[in-house]
Amino acid sequence: MKKIIVIGLLTFAMSGLIRSQMTFTVKPGLNLNSANIGVKSEKFSPYFGIQFLNINSKYKDNDEYEPEDRKIKTHIYMPYLGFKAYLFDKDPLKGSIVATVFKPVISGKEINDGEEDESYKEDLKNLKIWGGEIGFCSEYFFNEHFSIGGEFGFRLAFYKDKYESEYSNYSYDEDLNLNMTYVSGSMNFYF
Repeated sequence: MKKIIVIGLLTFAMSGLIRSQMTFTVKPGLNLNSANIGVKSEKFSPYFGIQFLNINSKYKDNDEYEPEDRKIKTHIYMPYLGFKAYLFDKDPLKGSIVATVFKPVISGKEINDGEEDESYKEDLKNLKIWGGEIGFCSEYFFNEHFSIGGEFGFRLAFYKDKYESEYSNYSYDEDLNLNMTYVSGSMNFYF
């Protein structure tokens, strides 16, 4: 996470060295909404952003013999870095390819019958999740400060988990790859 923040800050520091504009993009949608900040020059536009998801779950079983009260709180922070390279400029329309890499950071806790279960935190620490997007984007510029865009691309996510028991010979490895297409619209502001 520190590397992503440092790269994002370096992007802004370097923006003064080249002829560029600050950018702010908002992507509303049904799946993953996002907003990012970056810089735009004539040929490319690096950007970064962060998404957040908070999950709270409560379960209460009033069984007479084995009552159970469980609460789970999970927080997912997903910082990402991206790059847009402009391919053509047919004023007022610009076409580009985009690529984004993200690394979710997950934390949380589980409380069973009033006692915190430390194994849940450890399980979350062992998760290795990475992802990215690559796509094609078109932007229609109303003026030098505002455009609307449409994007179509391919989204990838990679999940890996490994567990080894301290008390027995039990262990497992788990991998999951998720690949899907996506479509998004955007409102882009240039300063």
